[in-house]
Amino acid sequence: MKQQVHGNVTGVRDTLIEALGQLYDYEVDEDTFLPRELMQVLARFTGVLNREIAVYITRDGEVVDVSIGTDRDVELRDYRLRRNTQRLSCVRCIHTHPNGDGRLSDVDLSALRSFRYDAMVAIGCLKGEPTFVQSAFLVEKQNLLMDEPVRWYKTPDNDWMRQITESDRIVGWEADEKGTHVKERAVLMVGMVAADLRAAGRRKAIDRLHSKFLRRPPSRAGRFSHYSTFPRRRQEERCSRSELRPPHQSA
Repeated sequence: MKQQVHGNVTGVRDTLIEALGQLYDYEVDEDTFLPRELMQVLARFTGVLNREIAVYITRDGEVVDVSIGTDRDVELRDYRLRRNTQRLSCVRCIHTHPNGDGRLSDVDLSALRSFRYDAMVAIGCLKGEPTFVQSAFLVEKQNLLMDEPVRWYKTPDNDWMRQITESDRIVGWEADEKGTHVKERAVLMVGMVAADLRAAGRRKAIDRLHSKFLRRPPSRAGRFSHYSTFPRRRQEERCSRSELRPPHQSA
C-alpha cells in the first residue's frame, strides 16, 4: 500500500513527493536513534524544497509518517502507538530547519509535551547539508531533558536511545501513580455513595415502621422517638409469660 506524504505539498513536483514517499521504506536499526544517512537525505530534500520536513520513527525503526512544511515550520502531528495518552507515544519526531539552525524552538518543545513523543529532534540544514542536531526528552512533571546542539556526525545514538527507555520509565511511573490515585478516589466515592444508599434505605425502613404503627413521620431528632408503646407492651407480655413457665420448659 502506497503511503501518503502529508502537509504542505502545494507547489511540490510529483517526482519529489514520490521520492519523499520512499522514506516509508527506510528501515532504522532498533538500536540506532538517528542514522547519519537519513540525516543527509533529509537535508538534501530540505535544501531542494527550502521547507521543513518531518519524519516519525517508531521504536522498531519503522518510518510511519512523512510531512512537508514551510520554510519556517512544519505541522507536527499527534502520532502515537499507545492508547494511554499519559504514556510516551512510542514515536520520535525528527524534523529539519532550513536556516541551518539546529536548535529546538519553543513550538517544538510545546509539541513534545503535548504529544508526548519519545523524543523531539531538530536537524539544522544549510545548502543541502546537515549542520547541528539537538534532541529533547520528556521527564518527570512535564519537565524536559535537552542536550546542547551537537555536530550532525557526533550524535550520541546510544545515550539518546537509553534516554528514551529512562523517560518511558519515569513517565510511565507517573502515569501509573496518577491512575492509582484516580482509582482510589473512585473507590472512596463509590463507598461513600453506597453508605449513603444504605443509610437512605434504613431511613425508609424506619419511616415505614412509623407509618405502620403511628401513621405519621418519625422525628428526625432520633430514630425511635415517636415509636408507639404497643410493641413494647407486647414484649413485656412475652417476658411476663416466660416467668410463669415451669423450669426447664422451652418456649
